Amino acid sequence: MSVGLDIIMSTSLLLIILIFGLVSSVQGSSDETLESAAGVSDEFDDKPLVEHHIDMDRKLLEDDASAQNLLVSEGLKLLHGTGVKPDKAAAVMLFEQAAQAGSVHALSELGHCYYSGLGVEKNVSAADKYFSQSAPLGDPVTLNNLGNNHYYGNAITQNKSAATEYFRRAALQEDPHGLFNFGNSYQNGDGVEKNESAAFEYHRRAADLGHVQAIFSLGGSYYYGSGVEKNVSTGLEYYRRAADLGHVEAIFSLGVSYEYGRGVEKNESAALEYYRRAADLGHVEAIFRLGVSY
Repeated sequence: MSVGLDIIMSTSLLLIILIFGLVSSVQGSSDETLESAAGVSDEFDDKPLVEHHIDMDRKLLEDDASAQNLLVSEGLKLLHGTGVKPDKAAAVMLFEQAAQAGSVHALSELGHCYYSGLGVEKNVSAADKYFSQSAPLGDPVTLNNLGNNHYYGNAITQNKSAATEYFRRAALQEDPHGLFNFGNSYQNGDGVEKNESAAFEYHRRAADLGHVQAIFSLGGSYYYGSGVEKNVSTGLEYYRRAADLGHVEAIFSLGVSYEYGRGVEKNESAALEYYRRAADLGHVEAIFRLGVSY
C-alpha cells in the first residue's frame, strides 16, 4: 500500500517537474529560445512541440487530469502575465499540448486565443472549430463563446435562437457568464419570449457569483424599475459595487446621479470626481461633461 502511494506521488511530482521545465523552456527570454520553441530549428521540425524541450510521456499526461490542468494553469499565467512576463505565444503552445492530451479547458482557451488573436493570428473559423470540439462536453466557456458567435454572426450565420440555447446550457451549470447572457436573452427577447422579471433573476444569480456587468445591470433594474420594483437607492448601491470593481459605466452613472440629484443629494463636486474617474478610463461622455464644466 505504501509502495503504491510512493509511486503515485513520485509520478505526480515528475509530471510537475516536467511541466514547469516546459514552461521555463518555452518562456525563454531570448529570441533564439523562442524560435526554437516554435520549431524553427531543423533539428525539431518533425517533432511535436513539447518534445522540442523535454521528453514527456504523452500517455502519462493523457491519464493525468491534474497534469493537464497544470499546463492550462501555467498557460493562463503566461497569457495574462500573472506573476510572470506575458508571453501569449508560449501560452498557446501549452494550451495545444494540454488539448492534445484531452483537456476540454485547453480546447476552450485555444478557441479564445484564435477568436481574439492572442498569441496567434486571429482566425474565427479556427476558434469555432475548437469551441465546437469542447461544446458537446459542456464546457461553459466554450458554450458562451459559441453563443456569442451565433449571436453576432461571427464567421457563421447569425442565429440568436441558437445563441440563447448555448447560453442556457452554460447557465444550467451556474456559470456566471452563462447566467448573465441568458438573462440578456430574456431582457431582449432573443430566442425566448421577452421577460424582464426572468432577466432580473438571472442577472441576480450572476451578480451573486461576482459578475461585474450583472451587478451593474441589477443597478439599472432597480434604478429604472425593470423586472423589479423601482428603488433608486438600491440601484445606486449596485452602481457603487460595480464602480468599486472598476466598471466604467457604473462610475459614469454615479456622476450623473450626483449631478442631477437622482437618489442622492445634488453634489457637483462628487459628480465631477466620478466623471474624472470615468474619463480616466476612456469614457467619452464623461470626457465631454468634464470639458463643459470648465
